[in-house]
Amino acid sequence: MDHFSTNFGIDSTDRIEALNWENVNYTIESLYKSSKKRDNSVQEYMMKRLVNQGARVVFNDDNSGESADIVAIFLEEELIRFEMVHCKYSKASSGARLSDLYEVCGQAIVSLRYKWKPEELLKHMERRNGVGVLKGKRFYHGNVSDVDDIRKAVKYTNVQFEFAVAQPGVEKSHISQDMSNFLGSVYSTVVEMTETKLKCYFNS
Repeated sequence: MDHFSTNFGIDSTDRIEALNWENVNYTIESLYKSSKKRDNSVQEYMMKRLVNQGARVVFNDDNSGESADIVAIFLEEELIRFEMVHCKYSKASSGARLSDLYEVCGQAIVSLRYKWKPEELLKHMERRNGVGVLKGKRFYHGNVSDVDDIRKAVKYTNVQFEFAVAQPGVEKSHISQDMSNFLGSVYSTVVEMTETKLKCYFNS
């Protein structure tokens, strides 16, 4: 039985998407470690996916002081949509570990404040790209010029925020009751604070 849908009265597919995570090493969270690029990370898998979905900007905001691990910006008809994705590594194989949810969901809640501050987020991105070990390397797709165009557009265009967690260590088909309860609590917090649904990218 899908405890998550039973507890909250909606189909869990409304908020949980099972991905195949092909070629991903679940134990590698970030694209970079210090300034060294790494292959097969959870973060790069998600960034590639967002590019393929048509994001105008995909920004790597990983490390201390981050707004999210990934900030993706989509320009749609009369809408600017921000998707803020928080990634977390796991053990080498997927399963039903409650510990795989704690930190990544906590990070998502911290980032909710940006829903009301898109211009502050854009300034943050420009500032982050100009300093630190990832100076000049944070734009996985798009560039500073795109951010400048988006900053001008947010003043007269509708803006929507989505918040997401990406954790290949969690199997959608094996979510336990404790995991369901925890996710339900996090989901309720996100809805109450932002009137936005939390999206979960898990394993099948």
